[in-house]
Amino acid sequence: MPDTKRIIIASVIVMSLSTVTCKQKQETSVEKVKKQPAIELSNDNTIPLADLGNGYFRNPVLTGTRGDNTIVRVDKDYYMMAGGRSVWHSRDMVNWVPLPPSLNTFRSGTWASDITYYKGKYYIYTTEVNMSIGNVGPLNMAQRSLLGVPFKDKGDKGWSNVVIWADDPAGPWSEPIELGVYGLFDPGHIVDSEGNRYLFFNKGMMIRLAPDGLSVKGDLKEVYDGWDVPEGWVMECKCLEAPKLIHHNDYYYIASAEGGTGGPTTAHMGVIARARSLEGPWENSPYNPIVRTWDQNEKWVRQGHGTLIDDIDGNWWFMFTGYEKGYETLGKQSLLLPVQWTEDGWPVIAEGVTVYDDIKKPAGENIGHGIPVSDNFTSEKLGWQWTAGKDADPAAGYEFGKGFLKMPAKGSIPGEAAIQPEGASVISVTQYHHSYEAEVEVEIPETAEGGLLITGSGGRNSFATAGIRKSELFATWGGVANYLDWDGLHIFVKIRNINADISCFYSSDGKNWTMFKNSTSVSNANTISLYAAGKGDVIFKNFKFRGLDR
Repeated sequence: MPDTKRIIIASVIVMSLSTVTCKQKQETSVEKVKKQPAIELSNDNTIPLADLGNGYFRNPVLTGTRGDNTIVRVDKDYYMMAGGRSVWHSRDMVNWVPLPPSLNTFRSGTWASDITYYKGKYYIYTTEVNMSIGNVGPLNMAQRSLLGVPFKDKGDKGWSNVVIWADDPAGPWSEPIELGVYGLFDPGHIVDSEGNRYLFFNKGMMIRLAPDGLSVKGDLKEVYDGWDVPEGWVMECKCLEAPKLIHHNDYYYIASAEGGTGGPTTAHMGVIARARSLEGPWENSPYNPIVRTWDQNEKWVRQGHGTLIDDIDGNWWFMFTGYEKGYETLGKQSLLLPVQWTEDGWPVIAEGVTVYDDIKKPAGENIGHGIPVSDNFTSEKLGWQWTAGKDADPAAGYEFGKGFLKMPAKGSIPGEAAIQPEGASVISVTQYHHSYEAEVEVEIPETAEGGLLITGSGGRNSFATAGIRKSELFATWGGVANYLDWDGLHIFVKIRNINADISCFYSSDGKNWTMFKNSTSVSNANTISLYAAGKGDVIFKNFKFRGLDR
């Protein structure tokens, strides 16, 4: 679930940590990791690649989606939810492509969706979150999330659990069906050995589903109270959540997250428990936690929220999330590690393997990876990569499909104020890289301005623009402006982001570029947008994006 689920910790005690190592006899052998020299990541117009092209991969396997992940295997195909509007598809768990964005039926933001497959149908169980309803009052979201939920219909209606279903993971998906369970989140689906269906939630709560999975039967029951984190570990809270269940060798296994998602870098972790019955008693793994950030200086922090999944060769893996230190605005990224089973029947990360290694890929076919970010605007619909601004309606007034995007300008032209354009039409691409550059061809009427806009997390002054208005080219950011006299209403502009250092360029032909005299830095520059301010139609052509990560 999102970072917004926080509580205030009055004090923490930092103590040295020690781990107990247990001798483990592994059921299967996993090929040792192969150390590889640093290589360039994706340098084209798609999202970064995990596949090194030599039989190995390097985490993360999926970046830029920003959400909790959940994965299911159906024969040789894997389907994953990881935030956003699409289901992701893979056949090797390393290379992922999005299915058409068909999940537009939800009425609000969602937390920690769980995708599953049962008897020929696909189901997504999720929690719609709307803090304007329910226990509205002095408590913030984090405090409200900690309230007890003794009965399914007595919880805070700011969290409403729903299900959608489809015959095909590409859709169409049904409209959300309310389950009547409120105040809980992070649903996880499981079918017992007798074919009964259940949902688990945070706080160790469980409820039975009807046979069709579209309604609940009976009421909530608390069946698991989590793993007792050792005293002195630096974390936000116990915050038992994210239950993901499997049935393996006569046991039900539950992978949960504890420690809090928005606290210290070492807070979040993945823990394992097992039981013969879904109602318990649940036995915690002596090898807990299965994943955790042990030191705040690690690259991957707040690791946790994972699912145990087997591949087509019967090998096991743990798909989980982590934040990249220094690039937290990329959100939760999807990480993958091989799992082995101990002699006493517990899943553990394969001996000698870490999230920082180059790892032998799972079995399966590479079906390609990522989503093209560049756009020549030949499609008759707005491309999947774009997100329209909250006040934008691409169906009304926007024109696509002829090699250009015609965007009706709105709002005010900032002029020489060097501030963000107010109320402009905006469409944006999510940042997937640490470093990248984007360029576009722009044509304006005399009554508008248009160009590229990059925004960060530092408030209204955390931005940079490069564009054109009547008689003028410009590159602006918080209180600083570069202006050039320009004869014409047409230009190519480019913004280059090298680890938050921003440079802006212009060109009359899209080939020969000149850099604006001054540059800037935009902290956590997490989106790049096309914008049109003023009046009239602004024409965009040949949007090109290139990742520059090394």
